[in-house]
Amino acid sequence: MSEYWRPGDQVLHRFLMRGEVVDARPVTVVREDASELVLWLADRTQTVMACLPGGVDLRSVPKRDMFGQRWQGQRRLWRNQVLMVLPAGAEYAIWLFFSPSGEFLNWYVNLQTAYDRWAGGVDIVDRQLDLVVTPERRVEWKDADELAAAVAAGWLTDEDSDAAYAEAHRLTHLATRGRAPFDDRWSDFRPDPHWPVPELPAHWADLAPALRP
Repeated sequence: MSEYWRPGDQVLHRFLMRGEVVDARPVTVVREDASELVLWLADRTQTVMACLPGGVDLRSVPKRDMFGQRWQGQRRLWRNQVLMVLPAGAEYAIWLFFSPSGEFLNWYVNLQTAYDRWAGGVDIVDRQLDLVVTPERRVEWKDADELAAAVAAGWLTDEDSDAAYAEAHRLTHLATRGRAPFDDRWSDFRPDPHWPVPELPAHWADLAPALRP
């Protein structure tokens, strides 16, 4: 990569589903190098989050219905503070959640495809399965039923499922032993107080390279 983003740069973190942007979050770059990309998602950021037609919450319907109709994005105000650590080439991301006062709350593991970097941000396909890891390194598996439903509907593949489970088992092993990435490297992070809350750009859903800034 010829040029990395610098601390304070504002980019988009996006989830794609079936070739469309269904989730877009403006974030601030904390660092980027050959090993990882680290992003800050600030409280009260205007985002776009996935929902069903009419603004229906994805998790308010049976799983077969959740993946039985096209998703769309709906503008929503983000109400958390999250540090997102995306190891280069990895099929997962580590999200560290913080309280409004800056206290570290927990790690959240998002099982996903390796991120696709473009001029204005990164694009990812979510594999639905997630892990929650407490500061005491207790691990809770989440949304395995959503992964199964997505595979049954043809939205994800058996290969996606196998990859997600393999990483989930590996990361659970690391978490219960307190090994990286579940160490204290980022748990005391504080954002630069001069960073503004990023605004959602008009091009948040653009996929064609020619339309990207």
